[in-house]
Parts: sequence; structure tokens; C-alpha cells
Amino acid sequence: MNEVKWLFLNCNWAKSTVFSIYSRIASSKNLNYISVDDRGRVFIVRRTIVDIAQAANVSKATVDRVLNDRPNVGAKTRQRVLEIAAELGYSLKGVPIRAPGVITHTLDIILPAGKNTYMKNLQKELHEQAGMRPGCDLRVHSIEGFNAERLAAAIDGLATNSTAIALVGIDHPLVREAIRKASESGVRFVTLVSDIHDIPRAHYVGIDNRAAGRLAGLLMGRLIRSENPARVAMIAGSRLYRAHEEREAGFRSILGEQFKYITALNPVEVRDDFIIAAEETRHLLEENDALAGIYSIGAGNRGVAEALKLMKLNKRTVVIVHELTRFSRESLLNGTFDVVLDQNPALEASITIDSLTENTSRHRGYPLVEPRIYFSENIG
Repeated sequence: MNEVKWLFLNCNWAKSTVFSIYSRIASSKNLNYISVDDRGRVFIVRRTIVDIAQAANVSKATVDRVLNDRPNVGAKTRQRVLEIAAELGYSLKGVPIRAPGVITHTLDIILPAGKNTYMKNLQKELHEQAGMRPGCDLRVHSIEGFNAERLAAAIDGLATNSTAIALVGIDHPLVREAIRKASESGVRFVTLVSDIHDIPRAHYVGIDNRAAGRLAGLLMGRLIRSENPARVAMIAGSRLYRAHEEREAGFRSILGEQFKYITALNPVEVRDDFIIAAEETRHLLEENDALAGIYSIGAGNRGVAEALKLMKLNKRTVVIVHELTRFSRESLLNGTFDVVLDQNPALEASITIDSLTENTSRHRGYPLVEPRIYFSENIG
């Protein structure tokens, strides 16, 4: 039962003053202002979790979990409890629950763990974009990128209290099944940077990776400019990422169409680790005399640059990489890299947050991000 307090006031006070004073009292003590009668009496009701539970048609335990941000509550139930708590004027530890009309989105982003500079930049942009949108609660999780079991387990764990999930994930049966299961409970999914096919996702946010591979192949052929047989190496993170698989396919396709004298070696997989990338690049250069070019499909660009400088072959090897980071920028300026294809993390972050919150007005149809091409002369 509600605890009712009768507060006797001086009837000469203006009702507006009474309203103002006691509204502030109410908001700080979980007291919901009701009215002032003709005798100047103010009815104030203290709201409890019982009131919220009854209005939301859930248990007190569920309300307690929601208000204290504990797991094991569905996204829709969590949203309804928060909205009702706000309508009733409930505050937790002196902080009012979000006012009615402000939608609370609990957004989860799953990014690969490790030293990938591009992913660090993307994470920073995601936080900035979420911070500019009211009602967004963004949580970023770093998961071992090439471990399907851990990635699937992370999705399962987040599905109980997440509104929407965006992930940079590998295309694996365990991951696909975890996404399908979470989608059935109402969680909205967005794939980011690397797509995952045959899942109930809302959108894919990123570049057309096959087209990006073809663009890299075109630039490679033009820059090598030789009619003599030439060999180029490919360095990938993992073919488990659909993005890397598609970039490789696009790269090979245009070489076969327009630059038949160039042979693309089988890609080496470095798991987006720059130390492994440096070792593999050194081996490639030692085993393939006069290697004409290197296409770095994923991360690990820092290792590629270090190996090239160590071998002192950077001036006769065409190098094309992805993502403009401080390492790739430096390598463009000193001539180690020739081209950087960047997928604009700020734009991807903006589209991702809008897609997760279903704000379709800002990015109609969510078109693919156009890659930006950087040479030493236009990086600014």
C-alpha cells in the first residue's frame, strides 16, 4: 500500500509555488505529487517497486534487477519497467529514472580483442556517436576475434539484456546460430566491417569488400607497370572473416582479367597480429626474390612496414594496405606504403548507432560505405 503523507500548508501561498516546492521534494524522495485541495493540503505519495511491478505486470525481483542494472531481463521488459518507473516519478539513489519520451537503448558492440589500431579507432568513434544521441547506453566488449565458441557465448550472454548488438565477427556456424537464437528473443543485429550471411540482421555497415579487393588489384597492376612476369603477396588476418575472403577474391579476379602477367601468391594468415605479420612478411621477401607487390588485406600493417624497412626493399615493392591509422599514415609519408584504402570509421560508427537505434532518417537505406583512397600527397 502507498504511504500517504498529509502536509498542511499556509493557504495564502500561491498554488504554483506549492507545486514547485513539493515537486522538487517528491523527485528527491520518490514521492509522487498528486494535488492541492481547497484547504491547502498537499497529497504526496511515496512510490515503491511494488507500484512499478504492479503497473508493469512483472515481479518485484524483475523491477529490482532492472533498476539496479542487473542481467537476466529481456530488453523489452527492461524498457517497459524503466518507462513506468519514470512515469511514476521514481528515483534510484537520488537519481531520477529517465523521463518519459526518452527511449533507452542498451547497445552492445562486439569487437575483436588485440592490438588492431583500426578497431581502437572504431571503438572511440562508436563511443562519440553514442554520446551524441540521448538515451543510448553503449557497452563495448572485446572478444577473441577468431574463436567462434567465445564469440557465440558472448552473444548468448548479451541477448538477455540488450536492445541491439553490432559485431565484427567471423562467419561461422556457431556464430550464425547464436545470432538466430538471440534474434528470436527480439534483439536487433547489425554486422560491422565484415558481413555474416544467412542471419536475421538489420543491416551490414561497411564497405563492399569484394569491390575494395578489385580496387586494390587495379591499383597494384597500374603501379607495377611491367610486362614481365611478377609476383605479389597477400597478407590476411583470417579467411574466417568474410571481409578478408571477399577482398582476396576481388583482388584475384581483376588481376586475372587485366593483369595476367601478375601472379598472386596464396595469402598468409597473421590473425591481425603485427608481430606475426612482420615475421611472415620477412619470410615472403626472403623466399620470393624481387617480390613486386604486397597487398595487406587486414590488420598487421605495422609489421609489414617494419619488415620492409628491415629488408630495405620498400622502394621496389608496391604496397597497398587497408585503414588509415597513425602507422599507415607514417608509412605513406616515408614511402614504405604506396596506397591506403580507408573505410571511414567515423561514418561507420554513425551509421551503426543509427541502425541499432532504428533511426532511419539520417542514413536512408544504409548504403555501403565508400572507401577512401589515400596516397602520400592527399592524407592532409
